[in-house]
Amino acid sequence: MAAVSVLAALLVHGASPRQAEYVWSPPQVLQAASGGTGSLAACAMAPLPAGSHIILVNRNTNDEFQLNGMYRRMAAVLEALTSQGLNVHLVYHEKSEKPQKSRPRQHVYEGTMKEQYTAAKKAAGKQLRLGVVFATALTTRLEKQLTAASRHHKKGHDVTHKKWDGDSLSELFKEDDFAGAWPEEEVMDSLHDDGLPVAVVTDDIHYMRAPYAISTSQCTVQQPHGKGGCAAVIEEYFKGRELALYASAQLIFTVTMEDAPFVKERLLEMRATSEDRERLLQRRASEPRAVDCMPRVEWLPYVEEALDPDDVVGFEPRDNGMFYVGTAHPPAVRAMEWLVDEVQPLIREAGVLCHKGEPGHIYVAGNNWDTNLAAESASLRHALDKGKISFLGVLTDEQLEKRMQKVRRTKERGWW
Repeated sequence: MAAVSVLAALLVHGASPRQAEYVWSPPQVLQAASGGTGSLAACAMAPLPAGSHIILVNRNTNDEFQLNGMYRRMAAVLEALTSQGLNVHLVYHEKSEKPQKSRPRQHVYEGTMKEQYTAAKKAAGKQLRLGVVFATALTTRLEKQLTAASRHHKKGHDVTHKKWDGDSLSELFKEDDFAGAWPEEEVMDSLHDDGLPVAVVTDDIHYMRAPYAISTSQCTVQQPHGKGGCAAVIEEYFKGRELALYASAQLIFTVTMEDAPFVKERLLEMRATSEDRERLLQRRASEPRAVDCMPRVEWLPYVEEALDPDDVVGFEPRDNGMFYVGTAHPPAVRAMEWLVDEVQPLIREAGVLCHKGEPGHIYVAGNNWDTNLAAESASLRHALDKGKISFLGVLTDEQLEKRMQKVRRTKERGWW
């Protein structure tokens, strides 16, 4: 797996990954690691000796989390680290129960995040060399916080939710639930206090996704993207905190090849302005400390094992239709609405049918397509009633592989 090679090159051997160690060998990603770093020296990380111990911090262990792609990505990172002879101590944001059995070189602890961290540090001893922090699902967490904060008193089974605007959202973000430290920020400070270098693994550029995702589902429509509007307030809230989190790490792993140079450019911009320099020196209590070097930003490939060419179904026998894989978050719902409202009418005008089994039909696999925002969509309900779209639910890896083998054209968008 590509992740093994990249992690081995960067963490164990202390070298830049070779082009062959990247899927598709993207030159822009390789350049991102060696490009300009402004007035700061690039962060240097010593190779990890054999038998080194690492603390890895992630969201939770519940069953819902284990269904999504980011959990599988974490599992791939774990496999990559342990396959290089490193010992990994897992720490979760939520209270954890120690499993009856643990995998070789993987250690899990009981208690709150702080209790788990303390136990992990004690168990690792002087061989503790690195912290790896997953900064994932930040947008999802904010959505849930806003939903909880917007609940009006319910009567019987009826629950209504307040819609936010820019002013009300600005005031809300000053409250403790939103101004307090994120779990990622807390643990970054703990790792710094213990003198450990930190690698951050991201699953998105959250300050870019969050304004659209949240403003379309929880905000009023008045001036959604204007100055002082809901989306602008969300971006301001997220951007500074997210970039400060990345600036406190020596190494940043992004989820796509495009994200790597983009994140690096944003960090350079943040460092370059006197206002942000001042803000870093006089940071909020919740923000982790920035490192005194320019973080290295790399794309961490995550790819499933490729099929043997002999196992791939020929093109002609494959089924018709469009296939989408992903959770029903707001941008994905809007994308499906666009397909049924804008694309399928053009397909029909061309004389092609959109019913099941026909080239214009849409098959959707993933979480929550029959609930929440997707269930409230008039466009998707109409398409479902007319038989123009099918929701397949969550597929196992085996079911997904079989389904991917059946379609002529596929578009897969991982949850992360």
